[in-house]
Amino acid sequence: MSINIDGRDCCQTEQPSQDITLTYKSNKCRRLLCRYGVMQGMSRRGNCLDNSPMERVFRSLKSEWLPRGGYGDFSHAVRDINQWINGYYNVYRPHTNNGGLSPCLHEEKWKQVIPVS
Repeated sequence: MSINIDGRDCCQTEQPSQDITLTYKSNKCRRLLCRYGVMQGMSRRGNCLDNSPMERVFRSLKSEWLPRGGYGDFSHAVRDINQWINGYYNVYRPHTNNGGLSPCLHEEKWKQVIPVS
């Protein structure tokens, strides 16, 4: 998510070569995120596996679904990507970490094993 103020990204640095981590740790950026109700999550340096599940989703989205030329407009992109996530990725697409089951099937199987009260 990007929040623009006066045509600039709220967390944009004055020095492009500056470490990006310092940018998002700045008080200005944190206050702005807080104002908009955004919870910021950052791990310690060098822990690249924190975001690996989302990186995998984006990789699949790009390689399996997105048109090479992109989308004509934002609303078409939102509709199409929503259809991919909720109509295919979560419902039908097998995932190796779920034993070859889709996330929805895996969740149903999990609910049968662990009673939810």
